[in-house]
Amino acid sequence: MISNPSLQASRLWLNSIGGFLLYFVMFFLIRRASFNVLPLTLDTAWQVLLTEISRQKSSRMLRRLRERIDDRRAGYTKEALLYEDPKAFHRRCGRENLAGVSYLVSIVGYREEEDLFRKALQTYRHSCTGLTTMFVAVDGDAALDLEMVATVQQVYPHAKIIPLKEPFSSMAQRLAELHAFGPAYCPPVSEHNRLDDFNSLPLAVREEAEAVAMRQVTGEAHRILEANGAFDDDGGDDETPFQVICFYQPHGGKKDVIFTNAVLGVVMKNILGVEYIWTSDSDSVVLEGTVDKTMGCMALDAGVGGSCTSLGVHNPDESIVAALTSAAYWSELAYSRGQSGAVGATDCQPGPCASFKIEALAEVIFKWYTQTMLGRKTIVNDDRHLTTCLLLRGWRVTFNTNLLTLTDTPTTATSLLIQQLRWARAAYMETLAYPLVYAIHGPISFYCAVNRAYAPVGNAVLILRYALTGQSAWRMSLVDVCLRLAICATYNLNFLPRQQSSKGALRMLLAVSSQFFYLIPMPGIGLWSCFTLMQGSWGNQMRSQQQKAAEERHLGRENLWSVLAISAWLGIVAAVLARCCAASFYPASQGFCAAYACVLVTVSIAWLFLRR
Repeated sequence: MISNPSLQASRLWLNSIGGFLLYFVMFFLIRRASFNVLPLTLDTAWQVLLTEISRQKSSRMLRRLRERIDDRRAGYTKEALLYEDPKAFHRRCGRENLAGVSYLVSIVGYREEEDLFRKALQTYRHSCTGLTTMFVAVDGDAALDLEMVATVQQVYPHAKIIPLKEPFSSMAQRLAELHAFGPAYCPPVSEHNRLDDFNSLPLAVREEAEAVAMRQVTGEAHRILEANGAFDDDGGDDETPFQVICFYQPHGGKKDVIFTNAVLGVVMKNILGVEYIWTSDSDSVVLEGTVDKTMGCMALDAGVGGSCTSLGVHNPDESIVAALTSAAYWSELAYSRGQSGAVGATDCQPGPCASFKIEALAEVIFKWYTQTMLGRKTIVNDDRHLTTCLLLRGWRVTFNTNLLTLTDTPTTATSLLIQQLRWARAAYMETLAYPLVYAIHGPISFYCAVNRAYAPVGNAVLILRYALTGQSAWRMSLVDVCLRLAICATYNLNFLPRQQSSKGALRMLLAVSSQFFYLIPMPGIGLWSCFTLMQGSWGNQMRSQQQKAAEERHLGRENLWSVLAISAWLGIVAAVLARCCAASFYPASQGFCAAYACVLVTVSIAWLFLRR
């Protein structure tokens, strides 16, 4: 067992000072010195360098895994030759485990669209050779929720269906409060106040209450699994050589079902010795070998507590928004993961493709669930905060650039906007609240976090200044912008994994277009996210057909202020472009042109968002 002791204070201070120095050198010295010599290109080259280091690390781990599997296969073949009937030997031993280790799979969902959920479940049937048990947790026990349970039974007829009267998360919280406050404690009605009361206790009291509560909850989970034969089941059938256990519980939220599956994973580790768990969402599809290779690479390094893959889109043909988002996933998002992944400090494992060492998960799951910020329970940052908890404990979190998982992406501009705002709030929340992460994991981790979190806000302020006054803090160069686009697109097309089957010219067009599509709104999204940091709504709709029919919601009108804010931002971008053009052709009318473009674009974009 690897232990992850706290770093010495001197090491933390050294990493912190190194981070500030690196940012100062890169931003204030090199960038300013190169303002006349392609600053965007220089910054892009640095990003590509870090991304390539991460990709090379991923490639080395995959080669090591292949060598390990080849060695095992050679020994397996020699052993088979000792038998008079080698075929009988292979039948007895079962299929080859291409991960080299056994692992669990956790899938969570809430009122997912039936066909999409079925497709997600089916992708695990033949693509996961090391899978022993699949846990499916459904967030809800109403009639609409049981449709997901029925889908599980259709795809895996041998699945065990287990209802939970009380979610393990609620049970753990209740038992921890009982131990900490005593039986006379009456929890506040507000969930925010309830968690704030618990988190205000002395650290030693909280840790003792957590240990007692988790011990009792895992004991209850053990009893439930044992009663349903989970420890005796060696698989389903020839078609599905792993067991499937589906839980459904009263509706609470995504964090509650993640907590349930995490507790089940801890129990399976304690009883059967399974060390790793892959977690995904009910709308995500795994490709052949993705899970095996991710888990196998994790097992090669005892210091890795979490890992994730590149993220793609399985519905890029549904709309132009989906197509551009798909291109952005394997370009800009790959950069954001790859840079911090270069030092084993990826700061967000996306929900569709996150994997964990169960030992590491057990250390943080209760603290993750009971997180508060500014006295309020957090909701929308579940993926990112779980990664933060691992990093704070000293575990490394890796990014497998060469592996790909496909998820469902929003197909309309409004739903995509709500998703990006939610992600941005989570990023700012974690970056502001847990700077210790970057002291633990070094200067490059610090630089990447600051650049990703604060650069959009800084750019927004500078762009707003130019739109209002015409004064620029930097010298724009069309050559610099074009080189930045060309470097990113070329690197993406040649080195990052993708699922698009389109021709090279179209892929290049999508790669370039997606950068405009993704980067232009981001400063405005970042700025608005800072103003609305504690907004806790997911903001999106469930995909279940009956749920859609029952709700008849209009996302744009439900998120009116966000829509108006981003529309105004795009109007400001239009004002900047208008002022640039007017400076060349109508210098005396710069202010009028900027104001006219701003109003016209703001009103037009808002109308597009808000119309039926």
